[in-house]
Amino acid sequence: MRQAAVWTSWDGSWVKDSRKASGRRSWWTIARARVERSEPSSFSAQAPTATALDPAIHRILENMTIRENPEFTRVFPSVWPCVVEIETTRGERRRASVEYFKGHVKNPLSDEEVEEKFRRQAAGRMAEEVIEPVLQKLWKLEDVANVKEVIDLLVARTRH
Repeated sequence: MRQAAVWTSWDGSWVKDSRKASGRRSWWTIARARVERSEPSSFSAQAPTATALDPAIHRILENMTIRENPEFTRVFPSVWPCVVEIETTRGERRRASVEYFKGHVKNPLSDEEVEEKFRRQAAGRMAEEVIEPVLQKLWKLEDVANVKEVIDLLVARTRH
């Protein structure tokens, strides 16, 4: 990536190096996806492999511009629009836009995406052999007589 431009609404918190903003801002997602060579949907906010202090992310951030689109600000927060344009090192331009981030009530995760997110976030924290049984129990939570049953299952199988 040679450079990237992000057009978004302004909520008063555009600080590229802010740890608070690191997991939720489009510029951070782009930089992190580039460093980790992964899809942004695979990120775990609880256990990022790239941290707010990662110099590789900051090098990418130096080649990014964030611009307010006044129309986006006008419709925010009822709509969460964002446009990203990236110029590759070969000079190709790619552009993508969304009105609602993945996981927003108006752009929800599918059941499969919820399951995959659970598996990613449980990996390394729970014993591999219990991730699927726990996941299945959580899908049937309304059938559990006492939530302590689920809590005990999670606690007993957590890695330290």
